[in-house]
Amino acid sequence: GVRLTNRTAISLGLRVDYHKATTARDEFAASPKLAVTWRPARGVMTRASLGGGYRAPSAIEQFVFTKQFGFQVVPNPALRGERAWSGEVGVSGYPTSGVWLDASVFRSDYRGLIGPRLVLDSVPPQAQFANLTRARVQGLDLSLRVRVVPDLLDFEGTYLLLKTEDRATR
Repeated sequence: GVRLTNRTAISLGLRVDYHKATTARDEFAASPKLAVTWRPARGVMTRASLGGGYRAPSAIEQFVFTKQFGFQVVPNPALRGERAWSGEVGVSGYPTSGVWLDASVFRSDYRGLIGPRLVLDSVPPQAQFANLTRARVQGLDLSLRVRVVPDLLDFEGTYLLLKTEDRATR
């Protein structure tokens, strides 16, 4: 990261993934990230970030051959990786002595989520992992820590509100 001022910093990043599996197409993914922090006052920090992501299918997801719950699970060598874009805006700090608060809102959009599906027209019933859908997860994350007895006892609580959505059926 680069400190722009004594209150502001910026961080740029790039992750490059290459996935090659037997009998599957090679995959190349570039995942950029941008993050900014700003300290508007003593004991207060704000943050914002935006970035892309990629997850290659695991060997189990791509090449498993087993029986589960009466279904024959068969390989899917054509399985592709999952891709996502995520963003977050948050603030943290000490509103009063001995009290720390952190709050953020976030959103992630996914493409090509990997999950199980039935193989149509298979007898006996078969299943395999496949790229199923587009999805969105967004929410609010709150944390509060209160010092009850210094260096001995703190109270900490968190709250997470999630809204998840299947974007392929909209």
